[in-house]
Amino acid sequence: MTKSSRAGLAGAACGLAAVAVLGLARASGPAEAARPILRARFSPVARAPIGTRMAPGQPSFYGKALRRGPGGAWQAAGTLARMISSEGVPVTTTAGDVFLADGSETAIAVNPYNGRNLASVYNQGYLNTSSMKTSADGNMTWTTRTFPNGTGTFSGYAYDPWAVPGNGNGVLLTSLIRTDSVVNSSEARVVIARSTDGGVSWQRFFTPTRSGMHDRQMLDVDRTTALGGGSGAAHDGTIYVCYDVFDAAGSFFGSFFQPLSPAGAALSEVQLSDATQAGFDGFEFQPVAGIADGQAYLLANALSADGTTAFVLIHEMTGGGSSLVRDKAIWNYVPAGQVLGPTGRFGLNGHRIGGPSMDIDRSTGRRRGTLYVIVDENPNPADPGLDQGDVVLALSTDGGVTWSSATVPGLAAGRTQFFSMIDVDDNGWIHVAYYQNETGSTNGGVLNASSADVYYTVSSDGGQTWAPHTRVNDVADALNYFDPPPDLSAQEYYLIGDYQLIRAGFVSGQRVAYVCWSGYDKTRGDVFLNDKRERVICTTVTPPLDSDGDGVFDPADNCPTFFNPSQLDSDGNGVGDACQNFPADANVDDTGSSRGRIDGSDLFIMAHSFGSCQGGAAFDARVDLNPDGCVDGTDLALMASVWGLVLP
Repeated sequence: MTKSSRAGLAGAACGLAAVAVLGLARASGPAEAARPILRARFSPVARAPIGTRMAPGQPSFYGKALRRGPGGAWQAAGTLARMISSEGVPVTTTAGDVFLADGSETAIAVNPYNGRNLASVYNQGYLNTSSMKTSADGNMTWTTRTFPNGTGTFSGYAYDPWAVPGNGNGVLLTSLIRTDSVVNSSEARVVIARSTDGGVSWQRFFTPTRSGMHDRQMLDVDRTTALGGGSGAAHDGTIYVCYDVFDAAGSFFGSFFQPLSPAGAALSEVQLSDATQAGFDGFEFQPVAGIADGQAYLLANALSADGTTAFVLIHEMTGGGSSLVRDKAIWNYVPAGQVLGPTGRFGLNGHRIGGPSMDIDRSTGRRRGTLYVIVDENPNPADPGLDQGDVVLALSTDGGVTWSSATVPGLAAGRTQFFSMIDVDDNGWIHVAYYQNETGSTNGGVLNASSADVYYTVSSDGGQTWAPHTRVNDVADALNYFDPPPDLSAQEYYLIGDYQLIRAGFVSGQRVAYVCWSGYDKTRGDVFLNDKRERVICTTVTPPLDSDGDGVFDPADNCPTFFNPSQLDSDGNGVGDACQNFPADANVDDTGSSRGRIDGSDLFIMAHSFGSCQGGAAFDARVDLNPDGCVDGTDLALMASVWGLVLP
């Protein structure tokens, strides 16, 4: 046995107590039929050609904060809700769906120290209704909170929500953009609010001073080591803010990155992109704090010059905002749906939909640092009579330089998926939710549907395998669209938002995911409080178990307590090779005093092969107990779990 093998064996032995819970798995009769395993097939993502011309899209505030009035002039959006008795007007939805408010486009933050502590912000449905609520009991009940005004006269309509937790218990950050309350003003400002008491009270934390119409702000927080950040602490708690600025005519001026101190002071400002061809590096930037102190990855969007193709751009900021590496990766795709009118916006069901989003694995596992981007791609852009949207996951394991992508397996064939959302939890599990068109009068509703539902799936192994997809919404809360859709050009095709969010957390050790989404019901009156067609709903989902951590969820796992990602089942009886003959398989040396006993003789054989893989000179298949082609700590843990056992 080599020195390195001995070191690896000793290191693996240190974890025996933790993994001994694997226990024994004995076949005791016919196995239940396993559910199919949904495996993804990743392929390299091609970088966009050098010199490709890109351009910004339209601002998101058109249709949300501003809408066209008589004669086509832009005017402030929003109407006042008529207040009536709640009798006859449903203020909550049935079963698992929880109604928050009239409104659309949702964001949610989960306290990492208390998974029941939530904050949600959204585009307010009426000028006199809420834009923020908090929950202290894990989405059972919600309390209306007052989102603060910006500085000066920036107290108008609130739009473009975002929310993230801070580094301390009970610290939550939310943001909205406030329009100017001065009549005919073409100014709006990002407003960031912070709570340090779990969402009970909120104060204005920061407002940028740059003039113009602010748009599509997003933020993240540099994490402490305990929450998955880097080992250094110089930048812990720094808030990374990105936002776009447009002028009064709706022309793109630029995108900005602004790091804030934990106390809310502006540390610097970096212009990420401008309106020139040479200086344009995307718009609608999403910052994602990395796994090194002071590191943030930036996802940006762009369109081709002719508006028929979209681009994903990946940049990296280090030193807390002192150094920027541009264009680490650029790739193009065709968004879900079709172009809506002359706007250059892509959409379905008569309304526009959003672009990609990104997250990172901050766990301590072997996929730590992996970046994930979720995007809705059109598999049939030339034929609107066929499926118009698939959910595609791209990942990078080298800091955003190279990427591979795969369509998430298990999507309903021939159906259109859109509005995909992603969150990577503290253990590296990938949570994904999305909308799906269900029915429609033309071509089954692939482009324009009469009904749509929200679905959820999860992967525990970095996107390689996925749980069966589950409908999130109650039947009564399915989106109920006009079919065919009305002409929404006067509101820039805005309806239920440009994005929705999913966030995962842990409640008493149980993993949960909160899907906050926008519903729509054409039968509602759009006049009274709690009766708007667009509604903010939050649904709690409990993911399936993956007891052995092999990426195959228990309902489909042929050895649910044995790490066996290969799922080998040589005799096809439904019980995997890894556990079918266990623990007898661990009795490798069944001779002399070791006959019928799992002891040092068996461990000696494993030690000689430890650290080797199939094809290597030292590899011994007898001690590859899981079997995955390598003799490693998992095999050692399996032997340890039955150490000293005398076989019958």
